[in-house]
Amino acid sequence: FKPEVPTGFYIQPGTEQFDALEETGLDELAKVGLVLIAGGLGERLGFSSIKISLPVITVVEDYSYMKYYAEYALACKESALKRDHKLNKSTFYVPFAIMVSDDTHDRTV
Repeated sequence: FKPEVPTGFYIQPGTEQFDALEETGLDELAKVGLVLIAGGLGERLGFSSIKISLPVITVVEDYSYMKYYAEYALACKESALKRDHKLNKSTFYVPFAIMVSDDTHDRTV
């Protein structure tokens, strides 16, 4: 196989086309599920634990990638609830799965 740059088009943020497509996407939030690929260790990065426990550089101490993704899932849930009033606030959730490997399972749990 020979790698090739895929064909497509660039959507410029701030344009009417971008805004229209974003609205279409936001209307689909109730159908979104997230999968965090967490099957590797951070050894190549000089980190002695699982990659999802790597700290994200923020002003908040102990802010890991795991926390970042969990908060992202909750933000998707809140946005979906605001956009679709038919959703049951007490039972609706955004599915959030974490793929692990034998090396990362126990520490991820």
